[in-house]
Amino acid sequence: MAKYENIACCIWDELYDLSLEAKLIYIFLFTNPRCRPSGIYSIDLDHLSRYLGNPIPIPSQSHWYPMVMGLLEYDEKTKEIWIRGKLKHFR
Repeated sequence: MAKYENIACCIWDELYDLSLEAKLIYIFLFTNPRCRPSGIYSIDLDHLSRYLGNPIPIPSQSHWYPMVMGLLEYDEKTKEIWIRGKLKHFR
């Protein structure tokens, strides 16, 4: 069964200053099948790279995390991510 999510258009205001690469990563993290309404779920960097089809290198958290800092938290030890404000933009 297909799962659909509507996203408030104002999300782009928060992503305005991000690079195209950072926007792609954030929107994926926000909308992928593992993401729950709370915005907290498990994902490792290998999954992230495979889901994105390897259009960008993701060698470590230090590569992409600074681009989206403040919009999410990632714990490398538990491989859990928290998308801040998920409920705010979830419609």
